[in-house]
Amino acid sequence: IASSQIHDPTEIGWLNTVLKTIGRTLPVNLEITVPSDLKLLEIAALTGDVDVTGVTGGVNVNLQAGDLTLNDAGSFTINAKAGDVKISTTLSDGDSRVTALAGSIKLKLQPGSSVALKASTVAGDVSAKGFILTQTEKRITGGSLEGRLGGGRATLECRLMAGDLEIEAVGGASQ
Repeated sequence: IASSQIHDPTEIGWLNTVLKTIGRTLPVNLEITVPSDLKLLEIAALTGDVDVTGVTGGVNVNLQAGDLTLNDAGSFTINAKAGDVKISTTLSDGDSRVTALAGSIKLKLQPGSSVALKASTVAGDVSAKGFILTQTEKRITGGSLEGRLGGGRATLECRLMAGDLEIEAVGGASQ
């Protein structure tokens, strides 16, 4: 059905039913293109990998099981239960947050980022390269740290229950 033929959003309800049925037995891969000036993209997924690139507005992701790759988002809120989270972006204003239960989190902040950072793990390692660290705590099974990159205009909070958390500021202060 061409989008110009759909006048009532409920007309595509049958498509959702078909995708759910097929998705129980076969993998389903979707590629979605959104407008470049989109203010907020929200994604909720039960299982599977999610890749998001070039959404310069905000991105909110709730992922139960699977890996997430996020590139070039203006800000983000990520809630993941199980899987790896990889983010590469420039943060210069706004609030961003990553919360995960199990897996690894790897964040790469590109040049031009200005971030106030709070990061912690309950069971696993936490590290931040390129930040001026203002507080660090290493425990037997986890740790936490706080730091700043540039003027700290954006805020970034990362919390991981079990796994390793690595944050790198490309071109940031040497540690």
